[in-house]
Amino acid sequence: MKKLFCIVITLAVAVSVYASDFTRFFPYLIDIEGWMAADAQGGVIELPEGERIVTASRDYMKRSSRLRVMVMDGSAAVWKAVQEDGADNVTSVGTIEGFSVYKTINPSAKAGYIVVPLMRNYSGGGVSRIATFEFSGLGEGEAEDTASMFDWQGMADNVSF
Repeated sequence: MKKLFCIVITLAVAVSVYASDFTRFFPYLIDIEGWMAADAQGGVIELPEGERIVTASRDYMKRSSRLRVMVMDGSAAVWKAVQEDGADNVTSVGTIEGFSVYKTINPSAKAGYIVVPLMRNYSGGGVSRIATFEFSGLGEGEAEDTASMFDWQGMADNVSF
């Protein structure tokens, strides 16, 4: 049987207090030429002891292709390989423009996830900010090219107050 390896993001409480203003990420959820985009949305997840996770997201559509982009701040993200039988997913780790990129792709379904810890030269463990790109109807190359249109460094530099 085929094995499925996918990326699971586990949220844990961060050590610092983060700003609750999710709108500061909206400028990074850009318009993409040829795509229709919904309005950006955001929210704050209040955790025990006053900790917060700030999220901002935007959905995109082009013909039968879909893309959801999300920035999460205030989380400690942990990546683990999860194994299941019978699926066609392929998991890989790479680097794009100095950022580590974690991908789970189902080539036959033209769907998957790209997860980017928003710090250069990331080598694993907890990180306080990530960007995720969930897609369907796109091949791996087109999904990577589309995700690369976003300003990852700008997202990373937008500090919490």
